[in-house]
Amino acid sequence: MKRFKIHFQENSNNWNITLLVLVVFEIFLIPFFPITWHRVLYAIAYTFIYLAASFAVARNRKWLKQLAVTALLFQWGCFIFNLAVLIWISSVVNVVFFCLIVIDIIRQLVRAPTVSVRVILESIIAYLLVGLTFVMLITLVMAVDSGAFSFARIITPDPGHMSHISEYIYFTFITMCTVGYGDIIPLEPYSRSITILISVTGQLYIAIIIAILVGKYSSQIHYPSE
Repeated sequence: MKRFKIHFQENSNNWNITLLVLVVFEIFLIPFFPITWHRVLYAIAYTFIYLAASFAVARNRKWLKQLAVTALLFQWGCFIFNLAVLIWISSVVNVVFFCLIVIDIIRQLVRAPTVSVRVILESIIAYLLVGLTFVMLITLVMAVDSGAFSFARIITPDPGHMSHISEYIYFTFITMCTVGYGDIIPLEPYSRSITILISVTGQLYIAIIIAILVGKYSSQIHYPSE
């Protein structure tokens, strides 16, 4: 039993590392490639993120893996056909999928008895996935109302919503960090409300998760487990 537990933890860490690498690639590295490549690269990146996320935190939850496959099918449907209805459905499925993944990771963080490498990896992954969840929400908003944000002033005309995800990622994480350069602004009351939600969520996540990790680490130092 102990050997199985160690083996399971090693596999979990491997999937966490894989997921972290994929998310970092999507958020930070894809923008360095030519814009004409973005549509394909984001589609490929999301494909592997769905699979890695489902294996990293789903364990024996088959329904979550099935949801990952559903999100994957809709994502490629949008890539191939670029229909508004598919974009809306895909964005909703993506938001639900990433929300469930983040909730599962945070639950594991809270239940973890000590601060380990796995816990630190999961805390970083969860923060980045929170951002990607809001990216999908903004994608949905822009598919429904292209005038909700001022993205139209800066994005290059390229068919397919996947071509504009780099702008959505930029705005989301800048807002989560409460930097707000002002080059992209919400233009409608509801889009301003979403922007407030993004900024508050980013700050609350850092405050709460850091407090939890510090508390666990302090207990770990004063009362080390045998």
